[in-house]
Amino acid sequence: MSRWRKLLPGLCLGAFSLLVTAQTAHDEIGWRGEPEKVGAGGTASSPAVPAGMAAPRVDVDRPKPTYPLYERDKLDVLHSCTSAYPVLAPCKLVQTIHELPWLHAEEEHAGWSHQLWAALGTRHAQLVATASEVVRAEIVANYHPQRVVAVPWGVDRPSSQSSERLRAFELRARDYVLVPGGGRTKKQAMRGLAALDTLGASAPVLVTTGAVDPAMAKPPARLRHLGAVSAEDMGALLEHAACVVVASRSEGFSLPVVEALARGTAVVVPAGTVQAEVAGPVAHVAASCAPEVLAQAILQACASASESTLRAERQQYAARYSWDDTARRWEDAWLQM
Repeated sequence: MSRWRKLLPGLCLGAFSLLVTAQTAHDEIGWRGEPEKVGAGGTASSPAVPAGMAAPRVDVDRPKPTYPLYERDKLDVLHSCTSAYPVLAPCKLVQTIHELPWLHAEEEHAGWSHQLWAALGTRHAQLVATASEVVRAEIVANYHPQRVVAVPWGVDRPSSQSSERLRAFELRARDYVLVPGGGRTKKQAMRGLAALDTLGASAPVLVTTGAVDPAMAKPPARLRHLGAVSAEDMGALLEHAACVVVASRSEGFSLPVVEALARGTAVVVPAGTVQAEVAGPVAHVAASCAPEVLAQAILQACASASESTLRAERQQYAARYSWDDTARRWEDAWLQM
């Protein structure tokens, strides 16, 4: 009885959350089966398709209640871009699970509500969506959903940024190792720092960006945290780094890996991770995150930083990740429901 008393507050809060979610919109895409003609360029809500081809109508609804959307457009499918969704939606449902961080001892996005939605949606939704085969396998192994599909994200083709932008941060091209978003504990910047510490005084400086978790509020002297930076400055930091290290245990897709590759920059990732899947054969893969092992992968990546042939190979590999391909694969998934 005492066990149930401990669980009761959480169960009541969970039930309340479900009821609220049933009435409130999240990031959702609604698809109606009646096609319309679109041109080759498409629009923000209708992906580009060949001229004259029938394409599904896609509506995005965020701030308004969802039921008027269902009634107005008679949707066949509601695609929630998060793991939460309206449980009473009168149409087929697609739930998105980006990652399962609680399986990897991570705390960010690993609370009881995230775990509850993952458990519920994998039994309720007609389709569960994710962005990598690694996470897809984890979902299948732990939740056994009706159907789960992995559709990789895309990345915009970047424009080159001058290394002059680095002067504002007192950095020079190829003299630093970058951990994008490294102010968050989840990004495991301290793994990179421990690896660089094994290299002694000649090691490059470790640079992190983004919001700072309390645990990272007082970084060591050898770590430079830049905080939030503009898109242009982030582009310059990615393009001119000696390498980019993404040593996190849990990721959904790891866009920074593709963004770095799209600029020709070497990336270092741990074996068996989402980021290793995404970076494929052009990554420098560390067999483990032990400092000495990770340090060797970083050294190899830094040594290839300026080789034009390797930079071109990375850019060519990153080009496979396009938003047009993502849109086409989502259309295929919706049509099969």
